[in-house]
Amino acid sequence: MSLLSKLANRLILKPSKNMIDAGGRERYVLKSSGLGIESWIVRSPAQKDPDSAKNIIAIKFPGAAGRAERGGPHPCELWDDINAEIWTVNHAGYGGSSGKASLETFGDTCEDMFVFLKHNFPNDPILLIGNSLGCVSALYIGARFEVAGLFLRNPVPLAHLIDGQSKYNWWNFGMAKHVADQVPVELDAIANGAQCEAPCFFVQSECDRVVPPKFQNMIVKEYAGPKSVYVLRGIDHHESVPEDQQADYASKLQWFGDRIFTNQYRQEIKRC
Repeated sequence: MSLLSKLANRLILKPSKNMIDAGGRERYVLKSSGLGIESWIVRSPAQKDPDSAKNIIAIKFPGAAGRAERGGPHPCELWDDINAEIWTVNHAGYGGSSGKASLETFGDTCEDMFVFLKHNFPNDPILLIGNSLGCVSALYIGARFEVAGLFLRNPVPLAHLIDGQSKYNWWNFGMAKHVADQVPVELDAIANGAQCEAPCFFVQSECDRVVPPKFQNMIVKEYAGPKSVYVLRGIDHHESVPEDQQADYASKLQWFGDRIFTNQYRQEIKRC
């Protein structure tokens, strides 16, 4: 690994290894390229008519400083007719996952995680969930495999963000382009979005100072599948859905929940 690659990983990734109480979540460690990749599993049971509920498996990727131990069921808990099992992933170097945090291992981890879950749950649709940097992983999978849908909050086009935001920080001292060039080409969120055919629900923080909307919209514009964009008014990158917007937000998410299973049905017809 080159010095510039190490620098890029240091600037972009914010890994931590401290112990975190995972509550009632279940731990699983997957072997991927010689590494032990940790996931924490949470379930969101259907609140309405459990006998006729639809099942779904979700793979969730946190942001740059996020941890799987804190991974919750969102947005699956807002669909009362769906039984969801959510696997939140700690990339290498995070939590109990082995190895060093590196963008270069993201692709292998994503592929191995998807293949493992598809093998073990062959009849259940798979939803991809990403937050900020986690959207890079979700889009990587969505561009290469058949999935039911993607839920992306504040997605980041890494290389474009680093280069485009350089005038606001120290990277303007001739380093921005060199650091941006270290982002593996297969993690290009814009190019991967252009290869995704599954429905996508984009959630955008209107006042995002970490990933300004103009950068998020680079991905939205090129995304190939059916898409809906929900803007959370007046909030920054890490803030929660404001109370006065929660009802409308949940209502709009129903479009996405319906699309997930419609898309799955169309994929099954296509394969026959």
